[in-house]
Amino acid sequence: MARSKKVGKKEKNRAYNMRVSLTDSPDIWRLIQIRGDQTLEDLHDAICDAFDWDADHLWAFFMNNHFWDPKEEYGPPEVGEGAGDATETTLDSLNLDQGQEFCYIFDFGDEWRHTIEVTEVEDADDGTYPRIAETHGEAPQQYPDVEEEEEEEEGEGGEEFEDGELAVDDEYGDDYVETDDADRPF
Repeated sequence: MARSKKVGKKEKNRAYNMRVSLTDSPDIWRLIQIRGDQTLEDLHDAICDAFDWDADHLWAFFMNNHFWDPKEEYGPPEVGEGAGDATETTLDSLNLDQGQEFCYIFDFGDEWRHTIEVTEVEDADDGTYPRIAETHGEAPQQYPDVEEEEEEEEGEGGEEFEDGELAVDDEYGDDYVETDDADRPF
């Protein structure tokens, strides 16, 4: 005689509410809801969407809440050896608890630093995840000086001297002299 197998309720996915704030401006934050079966890369994409940034720079999460600590670093494969693969690491696999905090850096050059707090862990609904549930404060511009620099460059051109030399500023603000004198020995 075959034994009947008890069929339990299907386990629901967990959803994490995460408050993502700029470390230097904690009044600027976003509440992101994301399912546990989604990856750290999905969270990265949601953060970029929430702050209206282009996702065109390197980034990493530091799960022990210490910026640049390689022991608990997760990022895309381009980050390098030793870092966990954020494209494969799900949130559930990290055993996150309510109240837990970790760090995120977007753009290794400009270093947009974020503090992420797990504010709630609950059953996921049938909606679309990740999603931005709440926003506070105006997000800073990703490239705040680009338009100003372009306007300055349009007005530059250097000062021309009688002998055909042109004094200009290079991209680092250093002055130098360009010449079209082909007879120079170097």
